[in-house]
Amino acid sequence: MRWGFTLKFIKMYQKLEFYEKLIVYYQALAKELQSELGRSAAFDNPTDKGVQREEAYMRILKRHTPLACRMFLGGYVFGIDGLRSSQLDILVVADSVPTFGYAIENQKGFASIEGTLAVFSIKSFLDSTSLVDCLQSFALLPTNRPLTEAALLGNQQPQNYDDWPLKVIFACDGISKDSLEATTRKFYEDNPTIPYFKRVSIIHVLSKAFAQRPVLSNAAIDDFLEIGMPVDELRNDIIWYGNDPDVLGFGITFYNLQQLVVASRSVFFRLEEFMRNILFHIPPLDESAA
Repeated sequence: MRWGFTLKFIKMYQKLEFYEKLIVYYQALAKELQSELGRSAAFDNPTDKGVQREEAYMRILKRHTPLACRMFLGGYVFGIDGLRSSQLDILVVADSVPTFGYAIENQKGFASIEGTLAVFSIKSFLDSTSLVDCLQSFALLPTNRPLTEAALLGNQQPQNYDDWPLKVIFACDGISKDSLEATTRKFYEDNPTIPYFKRVSIIHVLSKAFAQRPVLSNAAIDDFLEIGMPVDELRNDIIWYGNDPDVLGFGITFYNLQQLVVASRSVFFRLEEFMRNILFHIPPLDESAA
């Protein structure tokens, strides 16, 4: 009996020790990134500094997310109606949809909003003005078409498909957490018609702040609707955390990307309409020039 208690205690201690080490790992990841960002200060050109910053963050993403995450260092997404987003710093796209870009690996590209898993806006310093710019660019993203049964591979319904892609703001530094929170709240209070699926998912300021808009499961949404809870208000809510912003920022971002990759396996991204639109817009052959 005593040995059984001792073994149980050892296992509990090992479990606690592992998670403590994992926390230290994420904290060390933040220091590693800060060191890389410090080296970018050697560049005088702001554009060079920006590229170095984005490349450093993308290397962190690539090391900690599934290989199925195809990443572009800059680009935009477009919708079936031909509307396109503004320039985004990093795109993460599923490996089951076509993409368009330079032949050089990881360079700028563009992709359909359908099949885009995440978009990132990367800032050296996040102040109120740049934060509002990011929130506005996410609000203007093209909209995913509704997911129909014909687009499902099997009977597995992906969670929160209407909320794809993940919308992340990452900054190397910024104003205080309280100021960021106040700016975010005011922006959405002034723009209440922005739907939850066009609102920021994650805000991570290195060693300073982390915020997340919680994602509700399909089952939770059904339960809340059944008891009359204001689901839209819950979906719009952004929660700011006080401790360990880097542990939460890296951990939750990596986790969300892994979940999106798995969920994308159950979706048949039907892009034949894009080809029909392309064919429709091809100019007729000028036979007189032959």
